[in-house]
Order: sequence, then C-alpha cells, then structure tokens
Amino acid sequence: MSKDVDLGPLIRWPLKKLAKRCGTEIPYTITQVTNAIFKEPRPERIAKHKTTNGWEMVYVFPPSMAYSEFVAKKEYFETATGCRVMIEQEGKTAVMQVYTTKLEDRYTYNINSANFSGYELPLPLGYTIDGPFCIDLAKLPHMFINGPTGTGKSMLTRSIATSLLTMRYPKMYLVVIDYGEVDYFWLENHALLVTEIEDGCHVLELLNKEMDRRNKLLRQHHAVKIQELDGEPFIVCLIDEFVEMAEDDESVALVNRLLRKGRKAGIHIVAATQRLSHNSMRGAGDIKHNFPARFTFRCDAVNSRMVLSDGPYGDAAARLPKISGRGVYCDSDKIHEIQTFYIPPAQAESLVAQIPRKRQVFTVEPPPKLPAR
Repeated sequence: MSKDVDLGPLIRWPLKKLAKRCGTEIPYTITQVTNAIFKEPRPERIAKHKTTNGWEMVYVFPPSMAYSEFVAKKEYFETATGCRVMIEQEGKTAVMQVYTTKLEDRYTYNINSANFSGYELPLPLGYTIDGPFCIDLAKLPHMFINGPTGTGKSMLTRSIATSLLTMRYPKMYLVVIDYGEVDYFWLENHALLVTEIEDGCHVLELLNKEMDRRNKLLRQHHAVKIQELDGEPFIVCLIDEFVEMAEDDESVALVNRLLRKGRKAGIHIVAATQRLSHNSMRGAGDIKHNFPARFTFRCDAVNSRMVLSDGPYGDAAARLPKISGRGVYCDSDKIHEIQTFYIPPAQAESLVAQIPRKRQVFTVEPPPKLPAR
C-alpha cells in the first residue's frame, strides 16, 4: 500500500461511532478539537472521568503555551460538543468541566433555613448546574449586583432581603436605601427603609458612627470580629440603584469607608444598579476591588468585564442566553453561571410578614434641616 494514502478518515469514523457507543463521545470530540486547533506540541490530557453532570478532564501545557491560550478556545469546544464548558487553572494544570446537563429556566424560591446553619449571613442566590448555590455575606463581606432592565435584578434583591430577614432575624438588621420608592414597600415594617437622597446620606453617616462605635468596642474587648461580642447584630445595607448615590460625593465617601472598615464591625453592603457605566461609577472606585462578591445579569462585554474580571471569563455575562434571571457570579476569580430564584412580591411579603416587626439597632434621628434661603 502506498505511503501517500491517508487512512485518517477511515480510522476516525469507526472511532467516533465506537466512542458514542461506549459513552465517551464527549472526550473523543474534545480530543479532535484539540488536535485541530493546536499545533505540536499540544496540550496533553492527563486525566478524565465521568461526573454527575458531564465530564472532567485535566490538561497540562507545553512550555510554549500559556493557560490563557487554551481558555481562549473554549467556544470551539462548546460548539463541537453542544455543551457548556468551563476551564479553571489549578496549579500547573487546567481542569475542563463539560456539562451535559442544563439549567432550568426557572427555580421557585423555596428555602429551608435548616440547610444553612453553617452560614452567618446566608444568601441563597439560585441554582448552578451543580445544584443550589449559596454564599455567606459575612465572609465576603460586600456584594455588587449589575442588572439591566428586565434581566432579573429586582427579583434577586427581593430574594436576598427575604432570605436575610426570614433566616437571620433578629441577629441581623436590614437597612434598605431605595430612591426609586417602588420595590421595597413590603419591607416598611421590617427594615429601615430610606427613599430620599438627603435621608440616605444621613443614614450612611449614622452607619459610619455605628461602625466606629463597634470597632472601638472590639479594641476594648481585644476581639477580632463582632460575632465574638454579645448583643451586636449584623447590619446589612442594601443600596438599590447605586449609580444615583454615586453621583453624590459625600455619599460615595461614606460608602467607601464602610466598604473598607465594615467587615469586622459586622456591617455589610449589597449595592445594585441597572445603569452601569464607567462614567456613572467614576467616583465609586473599582468595583472588583471594593466588592469581593459580584453578580451580573446579561449585559455587554464591556460592563461584564467591569463587574467580573479582566481575565479569560470577564465577558461571560455577554454570552449568557436571553433568559430572565440568568446571571454570572464571581468571587476570587471563580465564575458560576446561576439561574436566580423566582420570587414574586406577594410571596416575599407573605414570608416576611411572619417575622416580628423591626426593632431599633442604632439611633436614627432626622437629618438637620437647612435654613431656607
């Protein structure tokens, strides 16, 4: 037989049929794509195994190849397999997860507080492909949410407020600053609700004074965090439409101080906006630096990188499907695609109505009125 005869097609077709029959079509396809898009020396697969939701494969790279080059080809792997692919760096290797299962378009809010006994400030955000996903705000300690109109931001903030009140009251006190005056009326009897700009700045001043009092208390008792002291509940300040507040220099300075020094004092910020841009956030600093936990619903690639990361997955929110409630969560550069909970206002109001009415945690007096001009 002539050496010039290419037996490749004759060999590959039976192998593909055999891989499909053996249930290894996904690894086979990934190998084919790797061979097609990378020249020698190629990334080498050193391990593979079946998971509950698909396949996990581990790769090492030749000295001439960077991790970022491999991640940049993620869409080729997704197109060839028809599956969602995630690649994360672990030491000198890259771990590829190929998910053959898919997220549902809706998950109804149905939380059992007993499942979160190990969390100090549990925030169940929704579902990933691996199942329910929850973060502990006390450890993070602040969160930023970006959600253009119609993507699901209000649903997520409603879920967060409901979870905190129903699972951690009275060990947590909720402050809501909402200049839109429409989304949080149902919290009026259970949280400190602020709807005017001048009142918002005043409450931020009071939060800073409370933070200073608590930090002084920690020093006096040689304690590291507020959880070590009795009678000092967590305070979570939920700021909706953060962009409007970012236009006021005094408010921004007060928020930034809370972001820097609030963790030990047990004061945490959750800031949300639907009008994110570099210009609107100019005075508020770097989101990725100030907010260790970040969540964004579907948006353009520029805003996605502004919220998530400058790394390979920074534009993940721009590639999300057009499904209400679908978003991307990031902390410590780990990315999770999440379908957030569906919780209509009536359900949230009904759940919160079952807890006692709010109590005073720190002194709130009306701001001084300026003399008329």
